[in-house]
Amino acid sequence: MGPIVAEAIVNFWSSETNLNMVNECFKCGVSFYQKKLESQNLSGLSFVFTGTLKTIKRSEAKNYVESHGGHLSSSVSKNTDFLVAGDSSGSKLKKAQDLNIKIIDERKFLEMVDK
Repeated sequence: MGPIVAEAIVNFWSSETNLNMVNECFKCGVSFYQKKLESQNLSGLSFVFTGTLKTIKRSEAKNYVESHGGHLSSSVSKNTDFLVAGDSSGSKLKKAQDLNIKIIDERKFLEMVDK
């Protein structure tokens, strides 16, 4: 966060009008949503998916990663911990091999989630 955004946040929360508005929202039932993790099984791990998954949709895989403390990326980098390779994997698989990224299949990924 840069100084301009930081100043805007401080200014917002320093305003009596804004504080009253936020309090009124709370009184009306508005609450902050905090995503609850199902587990920490994937905490600190970064995943990239490639190819066609057989048993789960890509959106489900994303939810599994995030709800178990992991991070999802759309591209392979040196910061990737696991590439989950489905059928017809392409250039991501080659890049993961070149970077010595651990490559697992969908079954192994689901085992990691369920531990």
